[in-house]
Amino acid sequence: MIINYKNLKVSDFESIPAGDKILARPVELDNRKETKTFIFKDESGSFSCLLQTTEKERKLPEIKGLNIVYQYFGEPGNEKTLYILLECSMSAYLPNFTEILKEILTDFDNGTSDIGQSVIKVISKWRYFFSEPKSEIMSEENIVGLIGELMLLLKLLPLYRSESVVIWTADRGEEDFMNGDNVVEVKTTLKEKHEHIINGIDQLRIIPGRSKLILSLLFVKSDSENAVTLPSLINAAAELLSEYPEAYELFFKKLKSRGYDTRDADQYMAYRFSLINGKLFYVDGLFPKLTTDELNSPLSPRISKLRYTLDLEGLDGADFKDLEIAKII
Repeated sequence: MIINYKNLKVSDFESIPAGDKILARPVELDNRKETKTFIFKDESGSFSCLLQTTEKERKLPEIKGLNIVYQYFGEPGNEKTLYILLECSMSAYLPNFTEILKEILTDFDNGTSDIGQSVIKVISKWRYFFSEPKSEIMSEENIVGLIGELMLLLKLLPLYRSESVVIWTADRGEEDFMNGDNVVEVKTTLKEKHEHIINGIDQLRIIPGRSKLILSLLFVKSDSENAVTLPSLINAAAELLSEYPEAYELFFKKLKSRGYDTRDADQYMAYRFSLINGKLFYVDGLFPKLTTDELNSPLSPRISKLRYTLDLEGLDGADFKDLEIAKII
């Protein structure tokens, strides 16, 4: 029985008998039919997939929970053929393993890269999710916040390419974007005006020699076909980064650090937003803020946390849609 890769399910693996003799089931591609692909279960009960290849010099990726190697296979009496073997030995990982295989074959079948390149690309995306337990999806506030950062990242990518992911400081708990002495903090809101919570008395403190800006993005929940979602923005950024393997992997590592899990993409698709207005503000001496520089005496050490609401409505700012990124970061 031949399985089309788009219909591959966990049950397809589970239904294969395990034994001394490998009973491989062919997996069919739609476009690149000449590439042979098989799934099977070996005598130890491990779930495996064979992807035919002619390239064996490319270094295959490593990922916790999977074994990925080059191996020769063939029917008795026939010449053996080179394959990439992906082996999953734990049944708990099988759902993720099945999704990985479908993504690899989708990328390969609909592109021009060789199968090894597709393996490397997809494993880079899954490296930080595959064997990790799933956590709860992010709060709506954090979803909108990450959407805002990704919208700015998508403006950076055509200009800075792979370096854009380095500029995005998502995994460091600092300002959101930093390029040399230029800093941009992204603030998002679902309110009716540009009003944001500022956490920390010195979040907006001006550091000599450094340029600080606030990008304020006003969103509304939307069912419009033009509404943005977290997965759609992530896919758009990943596509632009696909030619840069290290930046591609770093991108998903930073998403993981922000609490996003690619396995929850379907759930995140339900959160849809439209950008109503976006403004960029320079934080200078006239910008409204509360920092230690504005205090007449030092803040008491007994005060450990401080947050305040900043209303930017009516202030002059550059329009996000017309923003020339090269001029700000």
